[in-house]
Amino acid sequence: MKQITTILAILTCIYSGNVSAQRYTAGVKGGISIPNLSAGGTNSPLSEGYKSRIGSDFGIYVERHFTKIFSVSVGLEYSEQGGKKNGFQALPASAITAQLPPALENLAQAFPPYIYSDYNNTAKLNYLLIPMLARFGWKLGADSPFKFNLGVGPFAGFLVKAKQETSATGSLYFDKAGTIKAHDALLGALIQQGVPQDQAQAILSQLPLNSLPSANTNIKPDTHTFNLGLMGFIGFSYTFGSNTLFVEGGGNYGLLKIQQNAVNGENRIGAGVVTLGYAFSF
Repeated sequence: MKQITTILAILTCIYSGNVSAQRYTAGVKGGISIPNLSAGGTNSPLSEGYKSRIGSDFGIYVERHFTKIFSVSVGLEYSEQGGKKNGFQALPASAITAQLPPALENLAQAFPPYIYSDYNNTAKLNYLLIPMLARFGWKLGADSPFKFNLGVGPFAGFLVKAKQETSATGSLYFDKAGTIKAHDALLGALIQQGVPQDQAQAILSQLPLNSLPSANTNIKPDTHTFNLGLMGFIGFSYTFGSNTLFVEGGGNYGLLKIQQNAVNGENRIGAGVVTLGYAFSF
């Protein structure tokens, strides 16, 4: 009980201390996001190999100052996340088996879990982030208008949009080494089932085995719409009157996997961010 009383006393001092030292700041910022999907945990060929892409990041925040050095802010931030990977890579066999006519559903058994092709793949996931940051700022001189700033804290993220843009440039293969063409393997499977070769060729000509068509797929139904993570930044600011201009560099990292189904592997969002902003005190 004594410990609880002490904690409450400390919190009371923080939030209701010297009124003359307390003031508020509201700000707006915008810049570039350099997101990447990091793979971790139970992975699959679908979740590995993503690299950074370029996106945007902008938001607003309100900050409460408790001392000349320490403040706390709450914000709303629109952050473009995701990643890209181009070249020879895996895709789910369902990209083809879903197109099989009912009479050929048994042919799906001839497919491995993943098929491979040379194509471009970009995952775009856009979030609304609500960060709560502890901020610290030190003037670069007693009377200097310049200040060094840093901040760190958690965020809650809400998925707004998720899509995957793909464009294939090569044939489909059944192996990662690119030695077993899907067309040849399926042709053999049909012939083994007693289908005449010319008829088997006609059947396979209806499937996109030489190159998958370009697609823009909504993957939000397969993605968790909520995330938690950590965010931090360092920066410099210039204050004139009640106005402040600032530049910040930092990043964010999601602690929860984004996929709903483990068969797609486990990726986490994250991005490096550089922003410029304006704030005013009141």
